[in-house]
Amino acid sequence: MVLAKIFTSICNGRNVQECANIVTNFAKETNSKLIFKAVKTPENLRLNMLRNLGDTTLLSKVNNPKQFYTGIRDYFYEQIRAGKKLIYSCREGYNPKEFQEFLLRNSDGFYGKVQGAWMFRYQTNMDRNVKIADRLSLNVYQDSELISKLDKYLSQNCPNTFYKCPGAGKIGWNSRHDTVTIYFPKPVSTKEKQEISQLVKPHIRQSADEIMLGNKVTEGVYQIEEPTLDTIKPLLVKAKMLKLEPEFYEWLGHPDFQGGAGLFAMNNGERVVHTSPGAVEALRQTLELIQKSM
Repeated sequence: MVLAKIFTSICNGRNVQECANIVTNFAKETNSKLIFKAVKTPENLRLNMLRNLGDTTLLSKVNNPKQFYTGIRDYFYEQIRAGKKLIYSCREGYNPKEFQEFLLRNSDGFYGKVQGAWMFRYQTNMDRNVKIADRLSLNVYQDSELISKLDKYLSQNCPNTFYKCPGAGKIGWNSRHDTVTIYFPKPVSTKEKQEISQLVKPHIRQSADEIMLGNKVTEGVYQIEEPTLDTIKPLLVKAKMLKLEPEFYEWLGHPDFQGGAGLFAMNNGERVVHTSPGAVEALRQTLELIQKSM
């Protein structure tokens, strides 16, 4: 009954912290007898997941739920993002050192900044507190000319917009399909989509194995909304209905991509939705595998 009330309040659109709390509250308050009635032993479920996956790589982690579910999520995530498999090659004459310097330059109203494994280019006078509403993902080559085009167009037409890409020479350029992601503070207009598609057209890579999430705008250009509470709510509903072991729900709500599902992060002491379309899709496939394996 307590769980039902918590879940109802969340589904009625209360704050993000309540949405996150469902996974930990469910783990603490659900009667273990109900869990084991649905799944006789969690270990058997995990073994069934590996059988249906057709991959025994995670066999050694079957008895460690959090590592196991992280591994399953990573398996699907790498299928989406190609993992370490090299799909593309650089254009002739590509110089990683020169390109890296180009990504770091200050010009056309943009400056470069290294953040983790990514290279970000921010507008000089942008408001960094503006929330992301929309994004365009590009399957493009490492071209300095492309960076110049994006800087000029976005600085002139799209205030408070920024973009990211792997650092020069990083494996991500040739193992990811979505090499550049542009973040917008408002929905992208039809005009903006058309103009950006046209300016990046000479730099688009093509592959029969391309996997890009969202709605296709044109070859190599896809639009996908920024994940929000409403985006992940159906996944939390489905996860709750599966009545899994407490460790799964602890993993689901953990605010860390390495130790959890990758849905949340901590911001000023509060848990907030902070995820990517790839992580959301990987979790969706994970839940489908669990359901199939029960």
